[in-house]
Amino acid sequence: MIKNYDITEFEAFQQSWDVVQDTNGIIYIAHGSGILQFDGVNWWTTHGENSNHILDLELADNGTIYYGGEDEFGYLARDSLNRFQLIDLKSEFFGSEELVGDIWNVHSNNQEIYFQSLDGVFKWEKGELNKIVKDIQIQNSFLIDNQLYIKSPNSSLKSLNNDLENIEELSLFAEESFFFADTIGENLLIGMNESGFLIVGPHQVVNVSENINSEIVQGSPFRSKFISNKRLGVTNYELGYFEVDLEKNTIKNFKKVTNNKNINQLSDNVALGIYVDNNKDIWVSTINGLSQIVDHIPITIYEADSFFEGVSTSIQFFKGELFLGGQQGLFVKKNCTTDSVCFEQIMDSYVNHLTIHKNVLIIATRNGLFAYDNNDLDQILEGRIDAISSDNENLWIVQNSELKKITNSSGSLDIFETGLTGSISNAVYSEGILWIHDEALGVRGFNTIENAELILDGGNIKSNDLSYIGILFNKVKFGTEKGLYAYNKMSNIIEPDTSFRIKEFNDNQVFRFNSISEDSIWFHANKKSQLIVKSGEEWEQIDQPFMFLDQRYSPTSLESNGSKTWLLSNYRLIEFSSTNWDYHTDFKTNITGIYVNNDSLIYGGFGEPVNPIVLPYEDNELRFTYAAASYIDETRNTYSVKLEGFDESWSDWSLETQKDYTNIPEGDYVFKVRSKNVFEVDGREDQILFSVLPPWYRTWWAYFLYLIGFSGLVYSAHKIRLNQLLKVERMRTKIASDLHDEVSATLTGISYFAEAVKTDENEEKKNHFINLITESAGDAKEKITDIVWSITPENDDWSLFLTKCRRYASDLLESSGMEYTLNITDFIPGKLRMNTRQHLWMIFKEILTNAVRHSGGKRIDLILDVEDGVLKLIVQDDGNGFDISSKSFGNGVKNIRKRANVIRASLELDSETEMGTRWRLELKL
Repeated sequence: MIKNYDITEFEAFQQSWDVVQDTNGIIYIAHGSGILQFDGVNWWTTHGENSNHILDLELADNGTIYYGGEDEFGYLARDSLNRFQLIDLKSEFFGSEELVGDIWNVHSNNQEIYFQSLDGVFKWEKGELNKIVKDIQIQNSFLIDNQLYIKSPNSSLKSLNNDLENIEELSLFAEESFFFADTIGENLLIGMNESGFLIVGPHQVVNVSENINSEIVQGSPFRSKFISNKRLGVTNYELGYFEVDLEKNTIKNFKKVTNNKNINQLSDNVALGIYVDNNKDIWVSTINGLSQIVDHIPITIYEADSFFEGVSTSIQFFKGELFLGGQQGLFVKKNCTTDSVCFEQIMDSYVNHLTIHKNVLIIATRNGLFAYDNNDLDQILEGRIDAISSDNENLWIVQNSELKKITNSSGSLDIFETGLTGSISNAVYSEGILWIHDEALGVRGFNTIENAELILDGGNIKSNDLSYIGILFNKVKFGTEKGLYAYNKMSNIIEPDTSFRIKEFNDNQVFRFNSISEDSIWFHANKKSQLIVKSGEEWEQIDQPFMFLDQRYSPTSLESNGSKTWLLSNYRLIEFSSTNWDYHTDFKTNITGIYVNNDSLIYGGFGEPVNPIVLPYEDNELRFTYAAASYIDETRNTYSVKLEGFDESWSDWSLETQKDYTNIPEGDYVFKVRSKNVFEVDGREDQILFSVLPPWYRTWWAYFLYLIGFSGLVYSAHKIRLNQLLKVERMRTKIASDLHDEVSATLTGISYFAEAVKTDENEEKKNHFINLITESAGDAKEKITDIVWSITPENDDWSLFLTKCRRYASDLLESSGMEYTLNITDFIPGKLRMNTRQHLWMIFKEILTNAVRHSGGKRIDLILDVEDGVLKLIVQDDGNGFDISSKSFGNGVKNIRKRANVIRASLELDSETEMGTRWRLELKL
């Protein structure tokens, strides 16, 4: 089976010069636009600095891929994101301007890498690059038993390790070009463009095979490689790809012979590179693309359009040859290679059915009934033939809704009225009964011994349930949508078949079947092809090797000659040279990319990350891409993933090749992916570790700050509580102090006056003391009222304070009979603190009271206003005044100054004898 990959999208140059596969199973192609990579899902290309043609690739023992191209050579390495990049050794060591020529061959020998151009050899070892062969024209080079050999024009093969010593046995072929050189046993095997393959031993040269050499030297052999022991693959610059079996002395040619995209043809006959992958499949690079020869599956798939157009209907193995009928006529397959010329057309009438009767091939067509034998084609009946079948003596025919019998011995034609509708799928004879599949009526059974008497009409199978009628081990079986059914002759009913005890045949569609041998049967059931084989007394189901035969290969006809089996679908013929092969393959599942927020690549899939992948919390939306390196039918590889630490279990198997995760919490994770190929064989699992950091508010330093903040909060709460307690305590102290300072002396006086009233008998003095008691009691009451007002929080308002000041001043001055002016503002912004309010009020009251009681003046002017954020209190009288330089101030002046100092107000006092007194207080709000 050959698969072709269309790589026409990769720029203008389609030449694919070479192919290799790395340790992960990824395919690399030396291409006209750089190095292509194919991971089973995606294609991408890696360019060098010069973007020249890449001509050769080599996988070294350490897993590094080295390349040679047009005036450049180097190796593939990974960048900081684990993507591929080309390291250009030529530019690094010789400069980009120096010319080194085209590098046609790259060889690896342990840590030694050789790059061969047409005029020299460069050696790369342990970080050093040197030109070890100079100024010699080189046609080709070969690495044989850890020694490098070069071939120059008009010279024998020379060993580089022995100072270019010639191999004398090849001196006679010095003028020829070599395309291959390697060991075979203890000898050399040399491939030459004119003489073909030679085996070179001590003092002898032997031709491999005249048959092989005569075909090999046609065209232009280009490269060759051992596929397996004594089996060679050879690319040809004109004739495609050859496969040489040195043990059987046979040669097989794969090439493109039509313009159709046939699955069994190379993409082009200019074949260049050859590579054998991990599954022993062969990759051939051509000038027009890439072809994969699936070598480990013993099948050949013939596309119908390689030999005729339209649907195909029936196949029959007859006298050692396979006959195929369809829309374009009847064809016979000859014993040749996979080319389309294998099919020779015999007739061009639309073929409905094929059968064998009396050792003659009977052909039912839309133009009549024909017999074919010994290359002779004879017509038996005219007109459309819908179906045919045969018993030992008679040929049964369905034509124009009639059942007809041709008796072989007499040649007579008998016609039976059967009530058929004319839409007939097939007819099968078994044990005296002709079974006909009428698509309108379903199953109809006719007793051929009793002149086609109808014995069963439909039975318990509906017409739209029936898929096929066939014979297994001389017994009729019915393939239906509900499973496999059989005819019970005793009860004359069709019932579920229990012969094979295969569960999948119950309640599932059975579409086609045919016996291959006495102990194996081919079924297409439940939408897949499978074998059931007999093991002892039980039947065993085998379906995994045939999983790649999906609904595109649903067979319409099956045939086998014992050694080969053929399945015919509408547009393909599938040939199995064996139905038993090892389909188990070893392949790896690869994580090919990790993206943050679906677009920013953080891991390119090439090698293990240099540093652990650690993501900030805001990058916790990830996309993982992955691919399985199984190339049988890579579009049908299935995958299952699991993010350990996030997913509880593996996901369901699906064709999806990417998985998205959002809102991944902080923590350590392992993303795992596993795969199954089209055979449902498990690939090797891949995984990658990464971490998501917590958001800043859940980091250790954030928690440390939280601890500090919480401690500060507790401390602040404690301080607030303590301050409240201290405030209460200060309030108590203040109240006690105010009561002591303001009220205590007055109450003490009242006490003395009351005692005097008791002891003094003079009525006039008693009345005087009583008046003093009354006056002192009023004074004490007023002081207590002021203290209570000053500590009440509701009074912390400037408007209330100003109203109280205005009322007190007007009442006091009115009662004194003095002239006065009051200029008290109506509004002061802000909050009035309790402490300020109390002292300011006592200052205001003390200044005004002293002016009324002690100034001896006739007029007082009072101003209380705010200017530029400064509260101003001015009180001026026209009284007697006093000497402010005197130290004998009364308690009133001292208290005013003391209180002004407490509230940090500036205080000015101007007074002269007989000139009045002026107070000025300023308080910054």
